[in-house]
Amino acid sequence: MSTTIRPATAADRDFVAWTILAASRSHLPRGAWDISLDAPEPDVLAFIERLTRVEPATFCHWRGFLLAEVDGTPAAALSAYDAARVADVDAAVASELSAMDWTPEQMLAADARFKPFLTCVPDQPAGTWIVEWVATRPEFRRRGLVDALLEEILARGRRAGYRDAQISILMGNDPARRAYEKTGFTLQRERTHPEFAELMGCPGIAQYGRTL
Repeated sequence: MSTTIRPATAADRDFVAWTILAASRSHLPRGAWDISLDAPEPDVLAFIERLTRVEPATFCHWRGFLLAEVDGTPAAALSAYDAARVADVDAAVASELSAMDWTPEQMLAADARFKPFLTCVPDQPAGTWIVEWVATRPEFRRRGLVDALLEEILARGRRAGYRDAQISILMGNDPARRAYEKTGFTLQRERTHPEFAELMGCPGIAQYGRTL
């Protein structure tokens, strides 16, 4: 089998949307997008796909992603960004929901559903290379695709002049933890909160970092 690591293109938006949703779910049945939107999976994916093309670009934009292809089939992906150089995703979400005729009441309800998640969200210092949205199709797992993607995305950050990288996981996702530790990331902080645990079904979010 032939594996290729390449930048995403506009034609990959559907796969990028799947990656974002799968990464948000991690090892759990539902992720933050499912909870906030409270909609069937096709509708959640369609909404995320809209975010992948919003300008100015947020951390969901397809341009920030790298893909791993196996024999020409998208199999895994991830992204990285500097939080100071991407647009506010909250504003983009509100704009897209409004364009989809969501009422103010519906948007307030979505915010209320999502609020407990924010209790454990890590800080994202400007000037840090934040690795995000890491996911692999189930049929392509355990083939080293994430290792190859991480190596390339970290090299991209290094070439751009970044010195520090950061990545976060939902606590309990041991395969992800092992993959990141193998790439040189070490635990920096764990954030836990009872409201987060009740919402997500895991204690909180673990933040990892490394130098580039």
